[in-house]
Amino acid sequence: MKKKTFLLISGKLRVCSNSLRKEKLYKLKLDMTEKEFASVWEIEKPPKNTTTEEDFLRRLKTNAKETADNLEPFTFPQFEKNLFDTTAEKVKKELPKIYTRELLEVIFHQPYCKINHLVENNIVERQAAARYLKQLEDMKILHSKKIGRNIIYINTELY
Repeated sequence: MKKKTFLLISGKLRVCSNSLRKEKLYKLKLDMTEKEFASVWEIEKPPKNTTTEEDFLRRLKTNAKETADNLEPFTFPQFEKNLFDTTAEKVKKELPKIYTRELLEVIFHQPYCKINHLVENNIVERQAAARYLKQLEDMKILHSKKIGRNIIYINTELY
């Protein structure tokens, strides 16, 4: 964008373009008094009550600091323990017959679980393991996904 030049000639302001070609095509020379120019400038000038970038950044920093001060310290083991305890209470309440701590430990050991994991840890037999994992899927604690011939159950809370 080309700059415009303002000249004061005999009490009038003359606006000129730096491009001679544009001056020939569009006759960009405008005559106006200083008062007229000031009124145009006032319309185009940003209002004085707008905040500067520094004020905005200062408020943002203050808000971020206040938010950080209100947050509780967070550690992953603490989060995992809270999640485990919440899930345990939910399973105890809705499926008391299948609840065992060992079952939940297998589910929380990795983000996914297979029927073989329950059988290998001597928690239940294969048919019962399939039934237990299906019931936990119905509770939306696990989500099943078929990969090849195997079905894996993904812990939705950890995933």
